[in-house]
Amino acid sequence: GLHLLEPNALLGDFLLFACSLFVFFRLKAHNTNPFVRHWRMFFLFFAFSFILGGLSHALYNYWFVFGRIPAWIIGVIAPFWVEWAMITLWSNPRQQKALKWISLGKTAIFLGGLMVYIIANFYNLSVPKGMRFPTLNAVFGLGAALFGLAVYYQSTYSSLFKYFWIGALFYV
Repeated sequence: GLHLLEPNALLGDFLLFACSLFVFFRLKAHNTNPFVRHWRMFFLFFAFSFILGGLSHALYNYWFVFGRIPAWIIGVIAPFWVEWAMITLWSNPRQQKALKWISLGKTAIFLGGLMVYIIANFYNLSVPKGMRFPTLNAVFGLGAALFGLAVYYQSTYSSLFKYFWIGALFYV
């Protein structure tokens, strides 16, 4: 029969997949707002990273470390959408454009680094080494967007942005 490794990880990741899809669909009514549209994209990518991550855990005996590659790639891309969502609220258009280029460049660097790592080490991939790319990308990107920008937006837009940076602290 099928021998699943870490079936609890699959169950937990499936629940997070379902919650992320739920939020994605709940925000559909507000899709004309760029802030919400980018958050929706984040939740969509987040959902698929969870389901692929859960499957790669459960089916590790069959897929080995190669099953982790799709989740690593999506894990680099997902934070990009949070960054862009938060950047859309920046009031200065010229600075907003610069922030978007920085976000895009950071994402491209980490995604490119991940691809180089995968290609150069294809037959000798390591889960901890592969996870460095999505993890560091998330720390820098989400740290800047969910902490840095949220603290600023709390004083300029709404006190409700405190929940963004408080959530970022729990993320760390």
